[in-house]
Amino acid sequence: MNSMLLAVDGMTIGIIVVAIIIGLLYVYAVAIRSYFQFVYDKYRRRKTDVEMTGGELARSILDNYGLVDVEVKKGLSNTYRRKSNKIILAFRVFSRNSISADAIVMQLCTLAAMNASGDKKAPKFESVASLGVLSALLIFASIITLIAYLAGAAGMGLVTLIVLIVAVVLYLIAFIISILNIKNQKYVNKKVEELMNSLSIFSEEDQKKIQRINNAYMQYRVIECLLTFFYALYFLFRILGLLLKGIGKK
Repeated sequence: MNSMLLAVDGMTIGIIVVAIIIGLLYVYAVAIRSYFQFVYDKYRRRKTDVEMTGGELARSILDNYGLVDVEVKKGLSNTYRRKSNKIILAFRVFSRNSISADAIVMQLCTLAAMNASGDKKAPKFESVASLGVLSALLIFASIITLIAYLAGAAGMGLVTLIVLIVAVVLYLIAFIISILNIKNQKYVNKKVEELMNSLSIFSEEDQKKIQRINNAYMQYRVIECLLTFFYALYFLFRILGLLLKGIGKK
């Protein structure tokens, strides 16, 4: 009984420590998010010397490098889909000429070029997203089974623990991939710079602005990754704490 109480107390301390870390990270995340939004909005209203919209620029770059099989489509967000080999551009990027739009186009065209050349350092965004969604759904399922267990449903305690363990394992895999992607982002930014230099269509000043957006985006991704990790840790401690209390009562 004493060991159970010690475990619960330890879990409570863990929850408090993680909550403090989340609070500090959140303040920093707000600052980083605001900085990224400021940089992006500032350059969204400034045109480059390239007289093309984002969609036209993407098509021109891809054709120039022989990547005619990569489709460029208008959508709701900006992403490169490796499996279908498509670049999706949001309306504001697809239809406008701006430094921010060109920065996004350069990132996605670089990823397409890296994928075509078999470069293993290309971040695998889709795999991270699917694992993250699945682990989030499993964490939600573990909360539901925990409620059933605390309400007196037989056998639900073990089910909760199994579901939670699977969710945490999947999340850790997604988190590790995210860390590797962040590590590779510097490499991607370098490849973007090389691509811009080889194209010789951007002024030196525009190249610096595009790189500034890319660097701000990388910082944004790092803090988002850390926040997600500590949020998951917080909920894990909360669920385990409730589970231990429930076992103690029973």
